[in-house]
Amino acid sequence: MFWKIRLGFCRQRPWSMPATFFFLTAPLFLTAPLFLTALTAPAASAATYQKTDGSTSLIESPPWTAYNDLSSGNVTNISGYGRLFGDVDLGASGTIVGDATGPQLYGDVSGSGTISGATLFGNLDIGSSPGVITLEDVAISDSATTTFEITGTDPSQFDRLILLGTVALAGTAQITFDNFAPDLTDTFQLIDLAGGTASSWFSSVAAPEGWTLSSSGTLSVIPEPTSFILILIGLALLPLRVQR
Repeated sequence: MFWKIRLGFCRQRPWSMPATFFFLTAPLFLTAPLFLTALTAPAASAATYQKTDGSTSLIESPPWTAYNDLSSGNVTNISGYGRLFGDVDLGASGTIVGDATGPQLYGDVSGSGTISGATLFGNLDIGSSPGVITLEDVAISDSATTTFEITGTDPSQFDRLILLGTVALAGTAQITFDNFAPDLTDTFQLIDLAGGTASSWFSSVAAPEGWTLSSSGTLSVIPEPTSFILILIGLALLPLRVQR
């Protein structure tokens, strides 16, 4: 098999204009870093990000390794596949769309929008609080923290995740009440599972004391044992009261 060798000198990522050599069996002695790509590798679209003014910038041809810091809040679209180590702010409605094996995001992702076909190794900070992020066929790393902030009982007042396809939740879910004191009867649907499934769940949930996140994505108060017993007694006595 022939191989293509890209020769570049790197600080953070490969030189954008690598020299290319083709060889069969002849030995080659080089001191610079080597990047080998089989000539039979499948073709894929280049990875780009688009700003709110409509302009599009090239990250790098796939499979790419990029260090762009896209945390300024003006990114509306990232496409392609490869590794991105910079933070990403989706703004109000940004999108990350995977191509082929999908992008691997090592930086933190914030804002609202849609992420599909990607693996998240960094933290997920939903919205500019509150906000909504839709995850479609996404895997979250065990090292990630997903943050939910709650400022009221209306769905527009707390951060939410909407799952589509199959999503692997993992890591820590961190839930806080922001300048808001809920009633003990309040519930919050933080994760919408109507259109998708969670193939795995958070390994830990850091919620306000007395509150729990169920596997259905609902945050609610954990009944105290004594209160739970009183409820059972009340239900048991209900038929007697009806007979009278």
